[in-house]
Amino acid sequence: MTKQILGLVILLAFTATLHSQDSRVRLRIESNIGYSDRFFINDGSVPEPVVAVWEGIEKPKVAYSIGTLVELKLTERLSIQAGGRYVDWGYQTDKTEFVSTVVFSQLPEFTETKSQNRYLEVPIRFGYNIPLGSSQLYLTGGWYPSFNVSNNMVIKRYFGSRVEVERTTDNSSQHPYRYINMIGEFGIGIQKMLSEKLGFAIGPSIRTQSFGIREDVPLNRAMFFYGLSGAILFQ
Repeated sequence: MTKQILGLVILLAFTATLHSQDSRVRLRIESNIGYSDRFFINDGSVPEPVVAVWEGIEKPKVAYSIGTLVELKLTERLSIQAGGRYVDWGYQTDKTEFVSTVVFSQLPEFTETKSQNRYLEVPIRFGYNIPLGSSQLYLTGGWYPSFNVSNNMVIKRYFGSRVEVERTTDNSSQHPYRYINMIGEFGIGIQKMLSEKLGFAIGPSIRTQSFGIREDVPLNRAMFFYGLSGAILFQ
């Protein structure tokens, strides 16, 4: 379903751009690669030493997103951009020793977990361009909705030289994932038109969730992304 929705967004964006005779409109095919991490939201009931333990165990995960936006120039420098984006975020733990009070030969020596959280974002943001010779310095920023699509957990168990990998769908009914979140985004970079119709943009960007990823849990996580953003521009 996610691929169909994203495909529809891309098709509509292409159609809108191709049929537009307005030189103020252009299409941005955009991708992001970097890391996603999380910060904890404690309601006060979880002792800080426990939070510190989780802080030490969990670490960033490689993350990416891809999507398309239609950009409408409002003035010579200011524009508004809107579209759709598929996102693969998450976090993971270090390889840690498996501790058990039961001595059993079939227990693993180490375990490692990775949380994969996928979203469909609907970016609505403003852009501001500053001329730099034949190129432009661009700034982007916005606050917009994000819809949770799926959540998976990958667990690796190490038995000496043997590794077992288990993939499960994380759909706990007791502490469900938040379906709608809000994303704050800021980006900066360089963009340049190579011809009248084709250009590119590249630069760092950060995005962060405004609320925790789950509903009503004592210790919640809100994820954020930092990395490189690139786009192909079609006028």
